[in-house]
Amino acid sequence: MKIIRQLSPMRILGIIICVVLLALIRYFETTLFYDPFLLFFKGHFQNAPLPHIEYTRLIGNYIFRYALNSSLSLLIIYLCLQDRLAIRFSAWMYLFLLGLLLALFCSVLWLFKEPDKMFIFYIRRLLLQPVFLLLFLAGFLYQNHVKTMKP
Repeated sequence: MKIIRQLSPMRILGIIICVVLLALIRYFETTLFYDPFLLFFKGHFQNAPLPHIEYTRLIGNYIFRYALNSSLSLLIIYLCLQDRLAIRFSAWMYLFLLGLLLALFCSVLWLFKEPDKMFIFYIRRLLLQPVFLLLFLAGFLYQNHVKTMKP
C-alpha cells in the first residue's frame, strides 16, 4: 500500500482520466466499433444461429479496440507504479495474449460448423474488456508489497 500512498495528485488525475476513457470506449462501443456479436449476446443466443460476420472488419475492429484498451491500461500501470520493467513485461504480455486470443477466436469461428457460443462469448470478452489490467495491476502491487515486507 506504500505505492498507493505515494501517488501525486497529478498521477491520480491521470489514472482517473484513463479509467473514464476506458468507460467511454465501453459506452460508445456500438457507434465506434463493428461487432455483430453485441446484439447477438444480449438476446437468447444459445439456440440462435451466429450473425452474419464480415471477418476482416471484425478482426480489425477487435485489434483496434484491444490496442486502445491496452494502451490505456499500460498508462494506468505506469501511473500507478512508474516501473519501466513492469510496463515492458505488460506490453509483451498484451501482445502475446492478443495473438493467442485472436487465434482461438478465429479458429473457433472458422473451423467448427456449430461453434460453442459461450466459448466465443468469453474469448470476445477477454479481447474487448480491460480484464488484464486488473490482473496485472494486482499482481504488480502484490509483488511490490512482498518486496517491501522482506527484511
